[in-house]
Amino acid sequence: MATYTHANAQAPVQRTSLSAGQPVTGHARFTLGPTLQAGDVIRLFRVPQGARIRNCLLFAQKLDSNASPAITLSVGDSTSPTRFFNASNVGQAGGQAELAVGAAPKGQEYLTDDTIFATIGAAAATQVAGATFDVFLDYNT
Repeated sequence: MATYTHANAQAPVQRTSLSAGQPVTGHARFTLGPTLQAGDVIRLFRVPQGARIRNCLLFAQKLDSNASPAITLSVGDSTSPTRFFNASNVGQAGGQAELAVGAAPKGQEYLTDDTIFATIGAAAATQVAGATFDVFLDYNT
């Protein structure tokens, strides 16, 4: 199991929006380079203490070109690695996933600064080098 760290996971936490009352969006795009294995962790970006979750989106290009694609991604934080998405197959054909209306993470408040990360559940049968996935997390502080 390897851990990869996006530059946004090392950047200072954005605590407030630039416009009063507007949500802040944490974002990172990860480009597949090394062959990812099951259990690999990608540290994406940080969220601040007091952040209250509004929504989470996962966009992915086709990450697995095999006729029987296998790759799955989970997205979460240090408390729950599957808080937002659990073994999403969105990277098998490419597409997007969004938190369901009324999903438990919506409205959750972070009591300390935390890191959002993706975990590879099942590795790609044939990984597509250079393909990307994006995670967006909207929150209020």
